[in-house]
Amino acid sequence: MAADQVQIANLALSHIRSLKFIESLDEGSEEAQACRIHYDDTRDLVLSMADWPFARKRQLLAEEGTPPPEWGYQYLLPSDCIRVRAVADNLRVRSFDAMTKYQIENDGTGQKRVILMDLNPATLIYTMRAKNVVLYPPPFVRALSWQLAAEIARPLDRGESVITQCLEIAEQLVGRAAAAAYNENTNDGQPDSDFFTSRVK
Repeated sequence: MAADQVQIANLALSHIRSLKFIESLDEGSEEAQACRIHYDDTRDLVLSMADWPFARKRQLLAEEGTPPPEWGYQYLLPSDCIRVRAVADNLRVRSFDAMTKYQIENDGTGQKRVILMDLNPATLIYTMRAKNVVLYPPPFVRALSWQLAAEIARPLDRGESVITQCLEIAEQLVGRAAAAAYNENTNDGQPDSDFFTSRVK
C-alpha cells in the first residue's frame, strides 16, 4: 500500500516516540503544524541527496536570453529541477566524469534560473520536484520519514541526541538506496550522490 503525506508524517512522529499522531496536516495540533512547516523542504532535501530513479526526468532545454561571453549557450533551467544529474546531446548520455561543463545562475532579473554550457542541443537529466507520493518507493519513504523526524524533533522539544540519531539513520538509508539504484543500472561513470561516494563502501 502506497504511503501518503499523513502516513509519512506519522512515521516521523513515531521515530521521535511521539504519543500523538495526526489525521491531517491541516489540523491545529502542534504535531501537524511542525510536519506541515517542514514537509516540503525536507522532501526536496531528500530528493537532492541521491539520483532517485522515480524522480529522474529528462527535458530538452530551451534557449533563454544571451549567454555571457565565456559560454556558448544559455538555457532556461526547468522550474521543477532539484539537482542536475547529467547532460545528453540527443545522441548519448555523457557519463559523470565526462559530463559537459555547466554553470547555474539567475538570468540577471532574479526571476529565473538559467544553465550555461557549450552544448547544443542539450537534454538535461535531473532530479525533479516529485510531489506525487504514490510514486515513492519504500526506501524513499523511510529516508524521508527519518529526515522529517530530525526536522520536527526540535520544535516538538525533543533532545539533541534524538535529532542526531534521526539524521544518522536518514543518511544511512539514503546511502543504501543510492547504492541499490546505481547497481540496478548499467553505468559508465560514477554516481554523483554524496552519500554514495562518501558513505557506501
